[in-house]
Amino acid sequence: MRAMKRAGLIFAAALCAVLLFSGCGDADIPTASSKASHVVLQDDSSAPVSSGSVSAAASSAADAQTPAGRGSGNEGVVNPVSTDNEAFNNKFKSNPIDAKYAAEMDDAVSTADIVKVSDKYADVWSKEIDHAYAELKKSLASDTGKWSEVESGQKAWEAGKDAEIQKINAQAQAGGGSMARITQASQIMEYYRSRAAELYRILYGVEPNFTYAFSAN
Repeated sequence: MRAMKRAGLIFAAALCAVLLFSGCGDADIPTASSKASHVVLQDDSSAPVSSGSVSAAASSAADAQTPAGRGSGNEGVVNPVSTDNEAFNNKFKSNPIDAKYAAEMDDAVSTADIVKVSDKYADVWSKEIDHAYAELKKSLASDTGKWSEVESGQKAWEAGKDAEIQKINAQAQAGGGSMARITQASQIMEYYRSRAAELYRILYGVEPNFTYAFSAN
């Protein structure tokens, strides 16, 4: 019964997303708004990082049916992350946060439950951004040039954060209904997760054995 109810919610969310994104065409949409969105970094891991380094669009109705990696019937599915370094991709893919998120989302049986889990992990990924940034500051203490690039990139991301979240909120609310809350919450979670992945990719270049701040215990 719980599975049928959850499947109904996911189907409704998918339908909401189709209506939400129809007509978007090639509009510039934050990473979290498309299932197929990837984090793509330049080969030079020391390049400045800003919100502009992540871009995506709802290129078709099929993509739009899966808001923030959801809608296939599998709660907890997250957007794939792809960078220039396959070893990092594998490390990030096995991060403990996504695994815990999937487990908690699997137990969500209502719209409120799903939104609550997404909100929780948006906060978790926000803390990971702070953690990765602090670790970069320590690791790049002797390389002021590279640190300056990272710092300027983070300031640019921070400056654009409110506008990006407002855009996510507006697009979700335009769809209306309770399913818009699921789309909104999951997209915001993915927005923070994508930025954390960018910073961790840079950190991987100087400290491949980095650890996350999150603890599943």
